[in-house]
Amino acid sequence: WYLSDTALAYTTDWDTIDWTAGGGTNIAANWKGVVYARLIDNENNITIICSNGMIVYTESAQDTQNVSFIKTSTSDITATVVLNGNTINQIKNGSDILIKDTHYTVSGNEITFKANYLDSLGAGSYTLTISYNPMGEPYVTGGDDDVPVTTSIALTVIIKTDKSELEKSIKESDSLIILSFAGDKPGQYPQSAIDTLNKEIEIANTVFDNPNATQPQIDKAYSALQKAIEAFKNSVIKEEEKKTEPTDPISPKTGETGASIAWVLVIAIVSGTGCVLFGRKRRKIV
Repeated sequence: WYLSDTALAYTTDWDTIDWTAGGGTNIAANWKGVVYARLIDNENNITIICSNGMIVYTESAQDTQNVSFIKTSTSDITATVVLNGNTINQIKNGSDILIKDTHYTVSGNEITFKANYLDSLGAGSYTLTISYNPMGEPYVTGGDDDVPVTTSIALTVIIKTDKSELEKSIKESDSLIILSFAGDKPGQYPQSAIDTLNKEIEIANTVFDNPNATQPQIDKAYSALQKAIEAFKNSVIKEEEKKTEPTDPISPKTGETGASIAWVLVIAIVSGTGCVLFGRKRRKIV
């Protein structure tokens, strides 16, 4: 037998080949070429046979496991794989085949995903699946050939937003619900007010958990929840204030008549002598 890195011409002088005697051989990994065998029968007839080509390769392996991209960014994202002498056949995002040099480029073990492609994706999680050509040779399905393994990279596309204020508002409203009691006594809250706040908390949580939520949507949810918190605080049952009757400063006291309290000017003539009486409780001055 003889291992050749390339196919030999049929006109080759086969007697000049450095044949190795024996019934078998061990081929080292990461080799591709043609295996030739020289068969000699009892009549000393010689037959040369060969394979169509053989590839003994090491599987490629995952290196970068996760990448993330912030929408509207103009920066490409780079990931690496362990090729082990192989080349990249294709990359899929789900069932979509990415176009080399448009969606990505390859340099050695590095794959660079283009920002304009990544920005075209909606916010969320994706799986990029990479298939390989063993030792650079395209894999053809069928036959007894081993199927090369694929590797994957988890891609997360993020919308850059600020949810910090919304998060604080949700925590505040959750605390209010935990510490509140439904009822009609002072310090308690109407059940309807509790239900309304709970509904607004649910809406705010939906926006907060949505990776596709835009900043205007986040701001709107925050504003609505803040208004709901204020309304809830104002709905608390308060102590009733005691009503007091206004006091009339000239109202008569018990047992007194109006004539005895009011100032009275009486001009009288007694026995021909003028007397002026000023009275409070009928006191007489002569």
